[in-house]
Amino acid sequence: PLARVVACEQGKLDLDLVLHSNSHVARLNIEGHHRGAVAAVAAAEKAAAAAKAKADKVKDEEHHHHHHDHDHDHDHDHDHDCKDKDCHAHHCQEKDCKHASHDHHHHHHQHQEHCHDENCKDPSHCHNKDCQDPSHHHDHHGHSHSHSKEDNRQETTAAARFGIRSFVYLRRRPFHPMRLKTLVLRWLPVALNRSLDAGEKAPEGDSPLHAVLRSKGFTWLASSHTTANYWSHAGGFFEIRDEGDWWSAIEEESWPAEADRRNTILEDFDFDEVSGGGGEFGDRRQEIVFIGINMDQKKIEDLMDAALLTDVELSAYRERWAEEADPEHPEVEERKAAFAKAKAEEAERKRKQEEEEAEKEEKEKENIGKCCKGEGEHHHHHHHHKHDDHKHDEHEHVGEEGKETA
Repeated sequence: PLARVVACEQGKLDLDLVLHSNSHVARLNIEGHHRGAVAAVAAAEKAAAAAKAKADKVKDEEHHHHHHDHDHDHDHDHDHDCKDKDCHAHHCQEKDCKHASHDHHHHHHQHQEHCHDENCKDPSHCHNKDCQDPSHHHDHHGHSHSHSKEDNRQETTAAARFGIRSFVYLRRRPFHPMRLKTLVLRWLPVALNRSLDAGEKAPEGDSPLHAVLRSKGFTWLASSHTTANYWSHAGGFFEIRDEGDWWSAIEEESWPAEADRRNTILEDFDFDEVSGGGGEFGDRRQEIVFIGINMDQKKIEDLMDAALLTDVELSAYRERWAEEADPEHPEVEERKAAFAKAKAEEAERKRKQEEEEAEKEEKEKENIGKCCKGEGEHHHHHHHHKHDDHKHDEHEHVGEEGKETA
């Protein structure tokens, strides 16, 4: 959809067709490819998470329904002195009972019973695990929901057959170049590794990175504050190359004039003051898409994290590049202020909510205390009444004896 065929003669192609500002092809650069890859992974992860949440909800509902049926079938109160006309319907456990109130109740029991006898000939007992009859509530019915069509749609043929997965590694802190080379780059499963020195060979042994088939994205090295490097790994080849400057390091006058493109650029900026980058480094980041077979994402991320600058090293980085401050970006500062305001408002809302919940809980405790105290006084009052009645009876008894003696 981003290309078209144009009839032309050799040497007579109108350059406006290729380089015109409205040309989609001209804009489909490395940055565009990268954003598309990141968006695709994010969409797949979101869809997978939604499918899992849906499957978990179905399981919870079925689990709740199972317990409800269990409680309904077994919660019988054997009160044989009950005179309630509806009592029979609630307390009778006779399976052969003909009472009209049991028509629906015993019908429910029939569908909950499971026969596990392979030689059973009862036509009402279904033994087919693939049975689709909605009236047969088999135990495996819940299992079928965990492998629904919605789940299968989230898995491509490659993922289902070969275990191919992808994830995005995103951090807001630069790599230490030497640690990155030692811990990560030397272990990439490639025949031609441009990050290694001439004659340097890859180490022997196993590594979580050996499961990676393809990786690509933008990377931030502590050796340069302005350069946006591109991480490119495909097949047996790997390199990290200069892909221009970070937008943070470019004067805003040189940014694209179109609002949609400027918004796309600003989406890559870090506005969170408490994030790994402290909100001060703009669009500088590690954003690398990993694609591989049966990858251990946690182990790969741990290796990558170990190559990032430590807090002490990050402080030194700030001092090192303080003289090369980024040009002012008013629109970035506006968004940063708006983000901080929204975050402060959300924190205040949560604080008030917690205070209200604490006050409510305290009032409930006070009410419970008052109720308990009132019950105690009521009981003590009745105790006094009984004691007075007992004394009254004693006086009467003494009076009668006195009369007899007299």
